[in-house]
Amino acid sequence: MAGVTKEQIAKAKEWDLLSYLQTYEPQELKKSGPREYCTRTHDSLKISNGKWCWNSRGIGGRTALDYLIKVRGMDFVGAVETLCGYSAPPPVKQTFTKPTKPQKPFKLPEASRCASAVVGYLQDRGIDPELLGVCMEAGILYESRRYQNCVFVGRDMQGNARAASLRGTRDG
Repeated sequence: MAGVTKEQIAKAKEWDLLSYLQTYEPQELKKSGPREYCTRTHDSLKISNGKWCWNSRGIGGRTALDYLIKVRGMDFVGAVETLCGYSAPPPVKQTFTKPTKPQKPFKLPEASRCASAVVGYLQDRGIDPELLGVCMEAGILYESRRYQNCVFVGRDMQGNARAASLRGTRDG
C-alpha cells in the first residue's frame, strides 16, 4: 500500500470509534442511552458495543478507520495517517453501574380511626362484610388516614408486615 506500512494499518485498526471520539473529539459525542452514544453532527449515527451504525445512510463498522473513511470521506491512506498520528488507544474499560439509593425501611401508612370509606368501597364491589371484618381483625386490611385508601398488608411467615398494596376508594 503506497504511503503506509502494514504496521501503521494495524495500529490504525486498533482504534474503536468510541475510544477515538472520547479521546480526541469529546465535544462530538452525545450520550443517547445507557450504553449508547451518537454524534452531535449525525444524530442517527449510533455507537454501541464496539460497533457503530449510521442508520440514515445504512452503513456501519467497528473501527475509527471505517468511520473516517465512510462518514468523514477521507481516503484510506489519509485516515491511516490521521490515526497513526495519535498514540495507541487506551484499553476500553467501561462499566455501567446504576447508582443505588439507600433503601428506606418499610413503613406502613398510618391507619385511620374508622374504616367507613374502605368498607363502603369494598361492599359496593360485592365483598362480603363478614370477610372484611375478618381481614380487618387479622390486620391485613385497613383504611389509611391520609386519602382513605384501602391498605392490603402482606406479611411474612412470622407475621411481620413486609409489603402493602394501596387501592384508592374514590372515583375520579
